[in-house]
Amino acid sequence: MRDASQGLHLFLGADTNGANKHSDVASAALAVADFKKDIRLRCLLSFYYYAKVDLDNMFSGGVPVPIIMADSGAFSAATLGVPVNLSDYADWIKRWKHRLAIYANLDVIGDPRATLDNQHRLEDKGLAPLPVFHVNEPWEYLEHYLERYDYVALGGLVPHAMRVSALMPWLVKAFKMLPPGKGYHGFGVTGWTILKSFPWTSVDSTSWSIGYRYGRVPLFSPVEGKLVSAYLGDPGTCYRYRHLFEYCGFDWKDFADRSRNSRAKIAGVSAVSYLRIEEWLRRKHAKAMKVYLATIPGDFENLKEGTNGQHSLRYIGGNGQCDPTI
Repeated sequence: MRDASQGLHLFLGADTNGANKHSDVASAALAVADFKKDIRLRCLLSFYYYAKVDLDNMFSGGVPVPIIMADSGAFSAATLGVPVNLSDYADWIKRWKHRLAIYANLDVIGDPRATLDNQHRLEDKGLAPLPVFHVNEPWEYLEHYLERYDYVALGGLVPHAMRVSALMPWLVKAFKMLPPGKGYHGFGVTGWTILKSFPWTSVDSTSWSIGYRYGRVPLFSPVEGKLVSAYLGDPGTCYRYRHLFEYCGFDWKDFADRSRNSRAKIAGVSAVSYLRIEEWLRRKHAKAMKVYLATIPGDFENLKEGTNGQHSLRYIGGNGQCDPTI
């Protein structure tokens, strides 16, 4: 049984929430000094994308290892019409279990009975996957999971991301059903309203990567309590949010001038912005909430270069093996 009160803790420095906006630059300097001391980076790897990737090799040679959550990638696979084989997924988990802090069930979107069967089949193979319940599935399945598990993933949120008002009542009911001491992981929670409105135990998101994919850098403002965007090569927006770049330990000029920019720098500032979101949400909900950066192969190299250049990232031990109680 997984305990949602356990987890991978992020120890962060000073927060400027509530500070006068004109003092942001000075506050940011102090915040970055503390923040550099102890950053914990978390990433989501999907079997669908990483099935043929040698994770030991990817994290070898002294490369710092982030805290890893794994899922099957069933949503991506279903979108592309490619099935995920349960035995292959189970073998992959066993092969890389020393790298994984947590891993989710192979869910079957639109078939809650098959999802539950897969949960039992993986457990019969000696694994302990995070159970998954989807939007619009019968509530008795969630009741079943909450009776037996302390940590449950809510899936199927992505297709409803643009209809927040329609999704909110479903989430309100799900959280009302949540017993004390138990928690939810939110798959693909990219919208700020849904992210901030509920006391998630953890979420994952691809939104951190929009900066180097589309040229729009997400920056978190703790004063305003929201995400804002600076545009690559646009001195106006980069200067306007210079204090937020500094808050993350980066020079705004590196983003205003494309000749000084790189994918690694964009990945670095975006990742740290999401760690700042995690810090703010922890304070808002008074609980140890965790944010996993959903990745595809190649993202980690940019994250490594973009964060190592400006921040001291602290990882588990010296061998990259994860201890989910830390």
